Amino acid sequence: DVKRLVRWITSSEAYQLTSRVQETNQVDDPESGDPAYFSRMYVKPLSAEQLFDSLMEATQVGRGAGPSLSEAVDARRREWLQQFFKAVDTEENSELTTFDGSLPQALMMMNGDLVQQAVSGAPGTYLGEVLLDSGSQTDEKIRRLSLAALTRYPTVEELEKIRTLVRQNVRTRTRRGIAPSAATNEALRDVFWAYLNSSEFAVNH
Repeated sequence: DVKRLVRWITSSEAYQLTSRVQETNQVDDPESGDPAYFSRMYVKPLSAEQLFDSLMEATQVGRGAGPSLSEAVDARRREWLQQFFKAVDTEENSELTTFDGSLPQALMMMNGDLVQQAVSGAPGTYLGEVLLDSGSQTDEKIRRLSLAALTRYPTVEELEKIRTLVRQNVRTRTRRGIAPSAATNEALRDVFWAYLNSSEFAVNH
């Protein structure tokens, strides 16, 4: 009974352990050379497939693109993954496809076409929906972007710092002749880009 097995696993104490380092598990850090005691969940980078799916879900890129959406997403997925994977020769003179999620991932997340489209604010994207909501204040829009990318609201300290940065960016852009509303939208695009490029978005924790 697969459903029962999954229920047992997910309801176990081991499965529900937090990834936070606490006083009781500070020595449980295999990355530092300590033995693995499994007293907490060890954070790990998302795979290329997981990162793509998370990006599509958080940003809603391509939403409402019509009946060919699934084909378009599949094609985009293949193109995206090909940029992450590389073929490595093995000792048996065969090729093994591996994933190197360091530099290629960072470059794709910072400058890739998919991310640029996700933070463009174009119709059909989640950011576009947030920017068009004239009934929400800037703080509420920041909260919504944080929830979409990190599945949590920003802390009071985080919100205060982001609010300050947004105001500074708006002032800088308005001095360059950009309208205040457009300057605010540009600043919120930067906020969403930062959330998507954060380590919290790119790791399983």
